[in-house]
Amino acid sequence: MKLNNTGFLQWEFTYGGTSFDEPRAVVEASDGFVVSGYTESDDNQVNGYHGSGDLWVFKTNGFGTLQWQNALGGTDTDEALGMRLTSDNGVIIAGSSKSSNGDVTQNLGGTDVWLAKLSATGMLQWQRVHGHTGDEYAVDVVQRADGGYTFVAASNSEGGQVSQNFGNYDYWLVRTDANGVLQGEASFGGSGDDIPFALQATSDGGYVLAGYSASDNGLVIAPLGGLDFWVVKTNATGVLQWQRSLGGSDDDIAHAIVATNDAGYLVAGLTNSNDNEVTIARGGMDMWAVELGGVATGIPSIGSDPFTFILAPNPANEVSVLSFSLSIALPVTYSMYDRTGREVMTKDLGTLVAGKHLIALDLGPLASGSYELVLNQGDPHGTRSLFVDKR
Repeated sequence: MKLNNTGFLQWEFTYGGTSFDEPRAVVEASDGFVVSGYTESDDNQVNGYHGSGDLWVFKTNGFGTLQWQNALGGTDTDEALGMRLTSDNGVIIAGSSKSSNGDVTQNLGGTDVWLAKLSATGMLQWQRVHGHTGDEYAVDVVQRADGGYTFVAASNSEGGQVSQNFGNYDYWLVRTDANGVLQGEASFGGSGDDIPFALQATSDGGYVLAGYSASDNGLVIAPLGGLDFWVVKTNATGVLQWQRSLGGSDDDIAHAIVATNDAGYLVAGLTNSNDNEVTIARGGMDMWAVELGGVATGIPSIGSDPFTFILAPNPANEVSVLSFSLSIALPVTYSMYDRTGREVMTKDLGTLVAGKHLIALDLGPLASGSYELVLNQGDPHGTRSLFVDKR
């Protein structure tokens, strides 16, 4: 259905066949809309069905009239989960496949990530599978300025293309070239299930990922109980810059994330909590939105993280040591923020000479919890998460 800018229904259509048809993603093209998802139909508007469930993609004009469709896959289950427009007016689709025939050239074991590039007229230009012998499925994808692609997936494999697994499902961030060939990858998570749902490219060339975490170890610091919103920020090559768990003591699942105009992020999803950061519960499972960074929380934006610094130990009890190096003399300050964005510590170290510096942070006044430390060296700044554990 199409709504105008005041929420008034302008038109609506149904699409599919006599069996199960489910949309998963929609994008606006210059002359209409492209929808992708999953179908088990083999009639009416679905042509070319391969069997056992196919990835189905179709395009409409601006008034909802079907212009083309394409059922893609093999004789096992194949589906689309994420889709973006590409610079040539085509689409890149990220999803999963269990097939090893038809449009799918191989299967690496279990369910694989399936990446498919279509032209502006819906023709399959190329496809790639990624993963290993366990299960992987991609949920979102973006095209980079260099023409390559970055997708985020859930993975429970270790080996092959997947260099690390923290236990059960992890966030799996993968960079490919313009033809879908793997260039780099990284996993994020703990020993529980960590499932991504959304990927957003950031202004510094990095990425922010959102989903949920059931972990309380590994890279997951300061979980709140049940399933938590889990937001992960990386640089352009997939190096972790910070992570944050959000929610309450019950289940909280992030489904979407967007960058805001004040250099922060808005995360939206579902919550069944009624405590900690969830201030109002309306009963049952609620929709929940939370803004991170920027003006709303007072935490400075991450920037391009032009220098490296280390906090150790982390987690820490009473003292953590900040370690960094300067190539030239610079004025240095640091600030620490709690989970609400309130500044709890700040110090001006003055102008420090070139070389390595070790600064002891007194954590005695701080309660247990997750904090963000922002280090400013002149104008640029970077940030690291620090967990204080007073147990």
